[in-house]
Amino acid sequence: MKRALAIVAAILMFAQMLTGCLIIKESPDQNQTGTASAEAFEPKSLGSAAFTVDESKTSSIDYNGTDTSVGVADGNGLFWTLDIPNDALVQPQTITMTAMSGVSVDTLGTMAGGVILEPDGLTFLEPVKLTVTGNGINDHSLLFTGNHDGTNLAFTCMEDSAGGVSAEIFHFSTAMLYDWDGDEQIKNMETLADEHLADAMKRAKEMLKSPVEDPPIPPDISLKCKKGTHDPDINQYFNAFSANFKEPEMSLITELISAERLKQYMGTSENDDALNMAVRLLERLRTKAGRLIEKYRSEPDKFYASSAAYLEVERMIRLAGGEDNTDWEPLREWCESVAGKHLSDLTDKHDYTSIHALVRAARILELIGGDADAYLTKLDSAMKFDLKIELQMRTMAEYYFKYEIIAEIPIQLTPDLEGRLAVGQGTGKFSYTLAESPIGEFKSPNSYPCEVFITDFDPCTSDVVKLSLDTIGAQAETWYYTLSGLTVTDDTTSHWLAGMLFAGGNSALYNFSMSLKNMDAKAVDETIDKKASDEGLLLEGSIHVTLEHKPNG
Repeated sequence: MKRALAIVAAILMFAQMLTGCLIIKESPDQNQTGTASAEAFEPKSLGSAAFTVDESKTSSIDYNGTDTSVGVADGNGLFWTLDIPNDALVQPQTITMTAMSGVSVDTLGTMAGGVILEPDGLTFLEPVKLTVTGNGINDHSLLFTGNHDGTNLAFTCMEDSAGGVSAEIFHFSTAMLYDWDGDEQIKNMETLADEHLADAMKRAKEMLKSPVEDPPIPPDISLKCKKGTHDPDINQYFNAFSANFKEPEMSLITELISAERLKQYMGTSENDDALNMAVRLLERLRTKAGRLIEKYRSEPDKFYASSAAYLEVERMIRLAGGEDNTDWEPLREWCESVAGKHLSDLTDKHDYTSIHALVRAARILELIGGDADAYLTKLDSAMKFDLKIELQMRTMAEYYFKYEIIAEIPIQLTPDLEGRLAVGQGTGKFSYTLAESPIGEFKSPNSYPCEVFITDFDPCTSDVVKLSLDTIGAQAETWYYTLSGLTVTDDTTSHWLAGMLFAGGNSALYNFSMSLKNMDAKAVDETIDKKASDEGLLLEGSIHVTLEHKPNG
C-alpha cells in the first residue's frame, strides 16, 4: 500500500522549477519522431458527459506565481476549491472556474455536480489540488476528469480530505463528482475498474515492444526575467512541449495508477502489477529525458524546458521505487555552463536581469547535487556597488546659506530567494561644507555618520531603485558669526533645510526613487531637484546619486 501511494504521489509530483517573467524566443515545431503510434496507446474512455454551463456561478483569479486558490459554489450545495502552489506555471495566467448543472454521464448516469477549469489544457509544473465539500459528500464519492466538452471521462488519483474529497490534477479540463452506493453500483464500478486496468495493461505491454521515441524540440526560454512582459503564448509553448515529451507513455502511466488507486479505494486491489508496469513505462521517459540532455546541452536557452522534463522524470522514478542509477553529471555540467554565462553577463555587461537567472540556476544545481554555494558566493562578489551621494541645499535670501554634502559608501546588495529583489545597506560619513554665507563660517563639525538603505533594486518588475537616508546633516553645528564675533552651537540649519526640501510622508527616513539603468555600469546616475518655501523664504536643493557597479571589487 505504501508503495502504491508513493507511485501515486510520484505521478503527481512535478519538478519544482522556475516561474516568473521568462523570455521565450521562439515557438519551435513540437513534432516528434519515432516509430510508435501515439494513437495506439490512447486512454480508454469511461464515458462522455452532458451538462449545462452555469455562467452565474463562476470565479476567476490572476495567478502570478505565488500560492493561491479559487473556488465556486454550484447549485447543488457543493463547493469546489482549486489550490495552486507556488511556481506552478511558467508565466502569469488568469484562471477561471465555472460550475455545471444537470451533469450526466452515458455510462454512469446522473452526477452530483461538476466544474469547468479554464483555460482549457493548461499544464502545471506543480500539481494543483481540486477539493469538493458540501451536501451529499460521503465515502462513496468519486472524482472524474474529462475533456473540455465532457468526452473521454477518466479516473483521478483521489486522496482523503477533511469533510470532502480531493484529487491532484495535471492540466485543465472538466471535473465531475459521482456518488455511488448500493451493491449493484459498487459491483459495476469494480467491473469498470477491472476492465479499464486490464485494457491499460494490455496496451502498456504493447508499448514496451516499441522503440522509445525521440523527444520533441524544447522551446527556447531564457532564465532571465524581462520586466513587464507576460506573453500568453509562453505557457502554451511550454505546455505543448511538456505534453509531447511525456506522451504516449504518460497517458498509460496515469491510467494504470488511477485505476489501481480506485481499486485500493474500494478495497479490491490484489497485487502491484499495475504499479510495476508504471515503473517500466517511467524508465522509457528516463531514456527520452537523457536524449534531451545529449542533444541540446550546448544551447543555454533550451536548458529550462529540458531540465524541467529531466527533473520531473527522475523525481517520479525515485518516488515510484525505480532504480536509483541516475547519472546527474551531464545535467550538472549544463547547469553550471548556464550559470557561468549569466554570471558573465552580470559582471561584464552589467545585465542585472542575470541576477534572477543565476539564483534560479543555483537552485537547480542544489537539487541535482551541484555546488550551488560556489555560484551564490560568486554572485555575492558580483553584487558590489559604490554609492556616491552629492547634496546641495541653499536659502534664497540676502543672508543665505549654501550647503554641499558628499558621501561615498560601498554597498553590498543581496538578492532575495527568487533573485528578483535586491536590498543592501551601507554606513559612511557625510562630509559637508558651508560653501557660501556672508554671515558666518563653520567651526565644527564637517562630517557626520549616516546610514543608507537600498530598499528596492528589482530589474524584473520595475525601472526604479529606491534609496533611503536616515539623516541629512549633523545633530548640531557650531558656528562663528563674523559680524558679532560670537561662537554658537545650535540645531543645524541643514536639518531644517533637508526637512523642508526632501522629507515626505510619515517616514522618519529621507526616501528617494531613482531610475534603474540596465546594461550600464552606473545602475543609477540621476539628479533630483527640489524647491520649497517657508514664510516667503525660497529654498532650493538637489541630490545627485550615482550607484556604480563594481563586481568583484
